[in-house]
Amino acid sequence: MVACPICGIPYEDPAQRICSRCGSDLRVKPSAEGADSWIGKIVDGRYRVLARIGTGGMGAVYRVEHVRMGKIAAMKVLHRDLASDEEAGKRFRREAEAVSRLTHPNVVQTFDFGFWEGLLFLIMEFVKGDDLGTMVKRDGAMAPSRALPLFVQVCNALEEAHQHGVIHRDLKPENIVCVRHGHEERAKVLDFGLAKLRERGSGSWEGPPSSVHFSKSRPRLGDSGEITGAGNLVGTPYYMSPEQVRSESVDQRSDLYSLGATLYRVVTGCYPFEGTSPVGIITRHITEDVVPPTRRVPERNLPSSIDRIISRSMARRREDRYVSAADMRRDIETALGARRRSSEEIRPLAASEEILPVEQLSLPDQDFDTEEADTLDRLSRADVDAFERYHRRQRRVRSILVTPLLLAGLGVAGWGAFKYMRPERPVSAEQEPNDDPTHAGLLPKARPVSGQYGGPRAGGDPDFDYFRIPGGQWRRAVTARLSGVPDLDLVLELYDAKGGHVARSDIGRVGQPERLGPVALNAGDGYIRVHPAWAHGQAAPSGSTAPYQLTVDWGSPSPDWELEPNDAPDLANRIDDQVPVSGYLPTAEDEDWYSVTLPAGMRLEGKIDGIEGVDLVVLVGSERKQLDSGGVGEDETFEVAPDKAGAVLLAIAEQAPRKAAKKPVEADRTEPYTLRLRFRPKR
Repeated sequence: MVACPICGIPYEDPAQRICSRCGSDLRVKPSAEGADSWIGKIVDGRYRVLARIGTGGMGAVYRVEHVRMGKIAAMKVLHRDLASDEEAGKRFRREAEAVSRLTHPNVVQTFDFGFWEGLLFLIMEFVKGDDLGTMVKRDGAMAPSRALPLFVQVCNALEEAHQHGVIHRDLKPENIVCVRHGHEERAKVLDFGLAKLRERGSGSWEGPPSSVHFSKSRPRLGDSGEITGAGNLVGTPYYMSPEQVRSESVDQRSDLYSLGATLYRVVTGCYPFEGTSPVGIITRHITEDVVPPTRRVPERNLPSSIDRIISRSMARRREDRYVSAADMRRDIETALGARRRSSEEIRPLAASEEILPVEQLSLPDQDFDTEEADTLDRLSRADVDAFERYHRRQRRVRSILVTPLLLAGLGVAGWGAFKYMRPERPVSAEQEPNDDPTHAGLLPKARPVSGQYGGPRAGGDPDFDYFRIPGGQWRRAVTARLSGVPDLDLVLELYDAKGGHVARSDIGRVGQPERLGPVALNAGDGYIRVHPAWAHGQAAPSGSTAPYQLTVDWGSPSPDWELEPNDAPDLANRIDDQVPVSGYLPTAEDEDWYSVTLPAGMRLEGKIDGIEGVDLVVLVGSERKQLDSGGVGEDETFEVAPDKAGAVLLAIAEQAPRKAAKKPVEADRTEPYTLRLRFRPKR
């Protein structure tokens, strides 16, 4: 039996020459480097290494425990050559920061990263399951009724990643883990952005590597399993897009090519292109069209819709492929629906299809009890965020105590250092390129910044303008105002430091302004994104010569304004006194919830100032009892008795139209309402 020298996967066929998992040359003897010396170490003072659970083309994977929280995570230690120079370290930080912002449930989360004892490491979500490559090798090709729902999920994950400017670059079955979630299967995508760390001399977010073409630089199999040509052709031979083979710039369509090749492998059990050498395989990617799955494996009776999906996603010209992951997902969903209607209903997994309880990121070798793994308390993003908040508070307290001593000791030397410090200055106008968070300009507080929509980018996406809100230690309330631009419908969005979507405003029409907030933003940086209204698959609007003005303000939440999100009872803003509270209803579906605490023996009287064109209604309690005393545009008055705890839960919303008005009045959603409360003795 032959085993891969890089990732360790065994092969029964001794003539196998190329590893389908990592692309390594199976004829290379394994290295004698003792990577297991990591076991028992405490990395970066936080993570105790418990066991080695696998090896891949980028490095080794370990099970680790957070020493302060006692929770389990996975740690990937990257090969030493990835930390060989300063530029590689900078590139690693950029890519790791971008990937750590991905919060989609179908992406293996990255919580932390760093540099320790000369090596780069990533701390990731600990998942349980088999990768698709292992499943196909063990069980054979997968039925479309089982495979297609998984690929819908992968498309969803890619859609979020691509919107954040993250290209995977090395999609393959071995980077898609299938985990059990109740009676269903869930796909988890591994190693976003890691393939880019192999590129040499590329320091940009998405920029192309230096040009090395196939005809001038013969590709070879690198020591870590990726194919390299002059150090910058990166990927796995069975799934590489033609532009990767030619060392051209990549975009989201490169990932879709690899995803199509992955789908081909999963539903047929065959590689799209095969050969006796890496050069032979990658040459076929740029010179041949793939054989349709129905012709390759006619005995499987695959639907013709799979031929169409794979043919389009694996088109040699990227212009002929799907424009976005959302486009590909829609075609897969259509094929899945047709399959359901015809013969193969989606059903819970049969016992024979049970996923083996392999506890790892994507590799089959184990050294601990899998039953124990079911009860492990695993590290989550919420755990990491809470831990970091605690330590920020501790550091702040220590700094308050230590600062006087430091000032006395530093003296003239401290002043000299301060004199030459040049802090980042806020911008007064956008500075291109600012198409992603790493290039976002620093916003001034409550002062306008000008920007301009420059038209579609290469690949068809619109121009995205990112701006950064400087980090804070505590939760803040953010408001943003965006002026209108003739002939454009602009969208205003807010993201947190992790890349999580916080709020979006798209209430204005073409040429009209947009408004956000006040919206709660947690500690850390925030990011504002401005772009025209646009859907994947549609042509992006043409550029505009007219500038927009963006004004963003932030500070402590004010008790007299609503703080979003508060659109559900469990997110209700708390009111403890009779201070008037104002807020907005930007859409007809919006609800603003408040929890009012009354003194003992008191009842609640309330009044809401009307909004022109809106019939306001008050919803009371979790049962959402409606109180509506006024018509469209009129004030609302109400009286509510508190519950046994002396509290009232209420919401301000818009009443659904009872009947069509003869002359409907257009709602002014830029006008705020004001909620006025009075505490009265019970009768």
